[in-house]
Amino acid sequence: MDVAQIDFALNLFRNSVEDDENAIMSPFSIAVLLAMVGIGAERNTYREISEVLAQGAQREEIGEYFKMIMQAIKQTEGKFELHSANKLYIQEEFPVLENFTEKIREVYDGEVESINFLETDTTASEINEWVANVTNSKITNIVSPSLFTNDSRILLINAVYFKAAWFVQFDPSMNSKEVFYVSKDEKNEVQMMNKKRYFPYFEDDEIQILGIQYKGMKNLYMYIILPREKYGLADFEQKFNGAALHTLIGNCSKQEVKVKIPKFKIEKEFNMIEALKKMGIKDAFGFQADFSGISDQPLFISDVIHKAFINVDEYGTEAAATTAVFVSSLSAMVSSIEITFIADHPFLYLIMQENTILFMGHVKRISS
Repeated sequence: MDVAQIDFALNLFRNSVEDDENAIMSPFSIAVLLAMVGIGAERNTYREISEVLAQGAQREEIGEYFKMIMQAIKQTEGKFELHSANKLYIQEEFPVLENFTEKIREVYDGEVESINFLETDTTASEINEWVANVTNSKITNIVSPSLFTNDSRILLINAVYFKAAWFVQFDPSMNSKEVFYVSKDEKNEVQMMNKKRYFPYFEDDEIQILGIQYKGMKNLYMYIILPREKYGLADFEQKFNGAALHTLIGNCSKQEVKVKIPKFKIEKEFNMIEALKKMGIKDAFGFQADFSGISDQPLFISDVIHKAFINVDEYGTEAAATTAVFVSSLSAMVSSIEITFIADHPFLYLIMQENTILFMGHVKRISS
């Protein structure tokens, strides 16, 4: 499941982001919600979700995998801030099968609450307040009153928040002004953070990869992947997959590296339906949807909204993401040569706990 989840994350990212813009998303957040929806999906609707999410794994295997991840996240309490919360909102008096709500509680540790979607302002305010509490107010408006209609029946929502200090922080007094090459026609002067120490590092003819450890857990890292070709990130992302990432990380060894990376802050919102359709989930969004494991009444997914935030500075990283799914009715070797890692052009970054991609994105431009 680990490689399947990394493939899902990279495929999702490829199909969601725009080439010329900065991006941040939490593939983990979206995967959890798809797994939750999958509890109640049947026949071809389930097959499509399972194939895209987990390369065709059985429902029980998917549930056990995410239950293990959620438990691992709970065990990080006190070491650094990593919170993930799931909630199921159901339209008052709408009949939902008990087995579905039980699985949400038991497998995904989710809350279940009845709500009146017709009271649009009150409902939006309540949901946004819950999300803000989980994400330390970094995500404040995941839903608006206009999203709720007479056909709104179920809202599944996942929120994840992460804040951790670098194992060894960057010294702000060492910051320098450097050029960041956005494209052949654009470059900007930016603040670069500087440090020379031992990092997990690997390089080949195509890329450099650097791991920066967070405080609190030995297997919690931000990996930055920097193409050798200044403007080659888009081409690299198109062919990058889970097996390649496993190999790159496995090839990393502790080496002394002179590092320059920019500070950056990114906030991004996606409607994920088109991306998920391109990946192969189609029935769930139309009249052929089969969610008979949720309710005896016909349902389909009308919206999948994802919003994410990240801030990287000298002291560490703060990141948050929320995904909402609306369900509606159907009417190396050590070298003596100095190694430099200078992130002065577009790069890919991933925040990983063991083999789970919690957040990922790319930096394409930084303003002066």
